[in-house]
Amino acid sequence: MRLPSEGANADSGMRQKANTNDDAAPPTNLWDRQLWLHPSFTSVTWRRAVDFIVSFQKHPLDVLRSAFLLPYWRKTVWRSWRRYRHEMKSKGNYIASEQQADINGAVECFQYTSRATWWEWTGGSKLFFWRWPEAIRHLARDGMKSWIKGSFPNYRVPQRRPIDEEEFKQVISKLDNVIGKGYIGPGDVKSLTSYFSVPKGIGDIRMVYDATKCGLNGILWVPSFALPDVDTLLSMVEDCTWMSDIDIGEMFLNFPLDKFLQPYCGVDVAAFFPEFRSWLAWLRCAMGLKPSPYVAIRFLLFAGEIIRGLRSSPTNVMKYDKIRLNLPGDEKYDPRHPWVSKLVTNTNKIAADYVGYVDDLRPVGPSESECNKCARQISCTLNYLGIQDAARKRQGASKTGGVWAGAIVFADKEGVGVLCTQEKWDKAKAYLKDIRAELDSHGLLSHKSLERIRGFLLYVTRTYLGMVPYLKGIHLTIDSWRPGRDSDGWRLTGAEIRHHLEQGNDLRVLEHNKEAPIYVSPSYRLSDDIATLEKMTSNPSPHRRFVRSNLVLSACYGFGDASGSGFGSTVEGPGGLWYRHGLWGKDTNKRSSNYRELRNFVETIEEGVESGSLIGAELLLFTDNTVAEAAFYKGNTSSSRVLFELIVRLRMIEISGALRLWVIHVAGKRMINQGADGLSRGNLLEGVMEGKPMLSYVPLALSCLHRSQVLRIWIQSLFHESACFLTEEDWFDVGHGLTGGAINSDNVWIPTSVAKGYFVWTPAQAAGRAAIDQLSISRHKRPTLTHLFACPRLFTSLWRKRLYKIADCVFEIPAGARPFWPSSMFEPLIIGLILPLLSSEPWQLRRSQPILAVEREVRQMWNRPDANDRSVLRKFFKL
Repeated sequence: MRLPSEGANADSGMRQKANTNDDAAPPTNLWDRQLWLHPSFTSVTWRRAVDFIVSFQKHPLDVLRSAFLLPYWRKTVWRSWRRYRHEMKSKGNYIASEQQADINGAVECFQYTSRATWWEWTGGSKLFFWRWPEAIRHLARDGMKSWIKGSFPNYRVPQRRPIDEEEFKQVISKLDNVIGKGYIGPGDVKSLTSYFSVPKGIGDIRMVYDATKCGLNGILWVPSFALPDVDTLLSMVEDCTWMSDIDIGEMFLNFPLDKFLQPYCGVDVAAFFPEFRSWLAWLRCAMGLKPSPYVAIRFLLFAGEIIRGLRSSPTNVMKYDKIRLNLPGDEKYDPRHPWVSKLVTNTNKIAADYVGYVDDLRPVGPSESECNKCARQISCTLNYLGIQDAARKRQGASKTGGVWAGAIVFADKEGVGVLCTQEKWDKAKAYLKDIRAELDSHGLLSHKSLERIRGFLLYVTRTYLGMVPYLKGIHLTIDSWRPGRDSDGWRLTGAEIRHHLEQGNDLRVLEHNKEAPIYVSPSYRLSDDIATLEKMTSNPSPHRRFVRSNLVLSACYGFGDASGSGFGSTVEGPGGLWYRHGLWGKDTNKRSSNYRELRNFVETIEEGVESGSLIGAELLLFTDNTVAEAAFYKGNTSSSRVLFELIVRLRMIEISGALRLWVIHVAGKRMINQGADGLSRGNLLEGVMEGKPMLSYVPLALSCLHRSQVLRIWIQSLFHESACFLTEEDWFDVGHGLTGGAINSDNVWIPTSVAKGYFVWTPAQAAGRAAIDQLSISRHKRPTLTHLFACPRLFTSLWRKRLYKIADCVFEIPAGARPFWPSSMFEPLIIGLILPLLSSEPWQLRRSQPILAVEREVRQMWNRPDANDRSVLRKFFKL
């Protein structure tokens, strides 16, 4: 019998996929190694006991877990329940109905713990509701209240039996699992849901529980919510970071379904289990119920407050001392580090933490040991709360951590970056090969097949941004049949359509086809694009794309403008300031200002790369042209062929010059003040050209409160009560409504929170994304809080789209419209209001008639200096 080796590494190489087989054994070596090396198990007595146990062909650590640790764990659950009961009775207001509900819930919990093994909740699980914070206990016991916007359905169509006998047996097995675990049980059923199976791998099926067909999902409303992405994980990672992997077992089924909703979530199993003559009902959040994702992730966010513990506790592996802002525009900005991160000051490293994408949690730590401790703290707390940790999917700490949110993040001495899995890389190459084969064989392509391929390639380009422009040939080919397109698939401009109508020819471009054709002809650039994509994916394995390279030690800042017949640009980096200016040639006379602005950028960067001053640099380019900014981040444009060609050149320079490039829109007056506008007109004595510092025109690291001292007074005047103005230190706790907490009798930190309050978020523009992410989490957890988000209209590509998704109202205050935001600010101040959810339908104010009416009034009043803006804006908080 092999015992864990003291020198064995828990992980080696890159793991791209965890073992997801339901019958897979957990990788016990990850735990055995750490337990074996514990000081308690190094004594002579322990070693003799080990020899004795091994003589009976039993693993000593298995005996320890089953004979001692598992019974002890069950006792701790019982003791915590007993303490809770005593505490509640001592308060004197523990009514009989609540007592009985608590007892019934606790009995179920004990039944689940009695069937659990050390590694798995074999008989299912139930939240230990008494261990949750007081404000959440009723939710953990009875489920979260649903939002209803119509009449409940009365669907009573019996469930049909599958024709295939093998499928029938598999469905029985799947249903028996959820029935046996008590996730489906007896109830007063008033309406049914349906279910069916789909193939899963080879010889297996996945059950799909459908609450749409019966009409139930149609009458349920759920707030929108954001999920983290790879950028969220990257903000926690630096070159020394280690990553692990934890999966939630039976994700949605961990959490109770609203008791009011259960009678309308009936399940007919009579075709598979004749002994059940009456209908059963869902008692848990099933996959297919509209509220399930929102409810499950909300519970996990609440659990995260307990998992992360007290930030100042020396025994907390996730402790941190401060929030480090490392932002472009600051003199001390270091491109090697994340822009916003939790920092441990004595080590100057990012603190251990984790981020979750649905059921996939990614622990991170500055060392292998701390990463493993972080994973242990997460796992222990999840099980403490009654949430399943799928031990069979656990992966030990490594420098890659495997796939998360569709990509693999890596960290090494060269820097931090991303890559896709080998499976996706090979699939992308196969799809490109299929398109090439169709082009070479008969020249026509299947429209449906091409749409499917495009969907997959778009997923791949989230990791490899340089590939985005080369999907244009596929876009043009797929949409070539649509009205208003030329023969190459480009969208016609208004002038071109009028020309066609005036000439009386080619009117078919305006005809509306109701359905796409079966086959489409390739666009003029499809073959070249496929060739380029094939070249980009020619390596046998996926290449690594660095997001932050340790070779990039500083940032460069540049402004460019094209005014009339001239152009000008200035760029400042470690080597000082350099500039270019001149007049356009005849080839640009008929080109649009959008074209000239973008071409000026492209040629400026090409010149900088050729001279070597921009190679490997992080370059932030500022423009007063919104089209140039939008085209860069979108990666293509549907209306201008010449603009698209410039975007391709820009992306190629980015790759060849190893650049990290940002394009940022600024106000035209800032461009004038900085000197780029004058430079394009031949004036060499304005702004930076006369010696003023470049960073004085790049306020990306300053919040609106830092730039305007009187703005705070105006914002406070909007609220009827005192508002909490958040600093970056408050974003991760106070901004979530947390007010503190206490260590309970189990030595677990239990936070306390408020249900109502006013919170003001005023991040620096470059930190806007991080602030919005935390605001979104706060909104998801506690939708009764009121938030105001204020940020100048700079670097909006990072955060504005997300703000619009969560805000009930967004408006702009033009620079100079009010004394608290003078014209010297140049860009408008964007204000987003996130108001509490309503207690009745329509549940939220967003897009409602009352708020739309106030929005119209707000947008009109900034042009009237005498308008009482405070009284108008206060109407939002009275709705």
